[in-house]
Amino acid sequence: MAQGKLLIKKAKNQMYRFTQQEYDRLIDNAKNDTPEEFLYPVMRLRFFRTKCNFLICFLTGDNDDTAFALCDWGMGDVGLGYIKLDVLRAYQTKEMLLLKDLSFEGSYPLNVYFHAAQKAGHITVDPKKLRIADYEMGR
Repeated sequence: MAQGKLLIKKAKNQMYRFTQQEYDRLIDNAKNDTPEEFLYPVMRLRFFRTKCNFLICFLTGDNDDTAFALCDWGMGDVGLGYIKLDVLRAYQTKEMLLLKDLSFEGSYPLNVYFHAAQKAGHITVDPKKLRIADYEMGR
């Protein structure tokens, strides 16, 4: 699929890659009729040596690098919104690489991660905090 390759080769020296399966899930999530906050995040991007994290849920379309994500810029506030992956790449330096968390699996819908992040003041993938957030939301 040529669209996946376009996203992969846009930036020089980028330290993360979408697999074809991740790319397909990101596009499929965009076409899904499920409300955004109930979709499961596909990947977690983070800046090395910072508290900045992003749980990416979907891309807005083929050949586009706009993503919907739970965003944490490391300043104690989290939010749901659209981000341009090119903007994230622009912040990348040799000391502050943009990395994909290879161990991340979106095991809860985005609204559970959001609820847990609001309580913690940052995005958390701690299983205990996520279970508590899930319980509190009555899911």
